[in-house]
Amino acid sequence: MSQIELNTDIVFALLFSIPWMLFGAILVGSELTLFLTKFSLRWWIWETTMLDRFPRNSPELIYFIYIYGRNPL
Repeated sequence: MSQIELNTDIVFALLFSIPWMLFGAILVGSELTLFLTKFSLRWWIWETTMLDRFPRNSPELIYFIYIYGRNPL
């Protein structure tokens, strides 16, 4: 295999793989953004409502954590 054929193979491989790499990066980034948004939303709901509603270490709070953990948002 000559050097020219090798170079063209590398160029075509990069041309076909770069769009897929960009697509994968966008997909992973969007999934990560959704996960972090969902996590921060849960934390905000927890901080604003649950700690005001129940005193710390109360049986109601422990039961709520149990139910909330089984049925997340």
